[in-house]
Amino acid sequence: MYGTNGRTAIVDLNNHTLQNLPNNVGKEVNGFGYRASDDFLYGFDVTNQNLIRIDATGQGTDLGAHSSCSGCIWSIRLFIYPQ
Repeated sequence: MYGTNGRTAIVDLNNHTLQNLPNNVGKEVNGFGYRASDDFLYGFDVTNQNLIRIDATGQGTDLGAHSSCSGCIWSIRLFIYPQ
């Protein structure tokens, strides 16, 4: 994922190329994690700290504010530190 519009791509490590996926998330997302149990990427929208779920086509779904993070302190690049 790159750019402020959330452009998604697959990196080919053998050929050192990017293959753009058909969808954009439409947001700048940071702090990614992969969840094997549902095969989605998750990250945080840098503008409002909402949780974003990203599927294999690059389509993003805004899941809203992360409920287990009330009282968390957000740094400039969205690392989460419990208070």
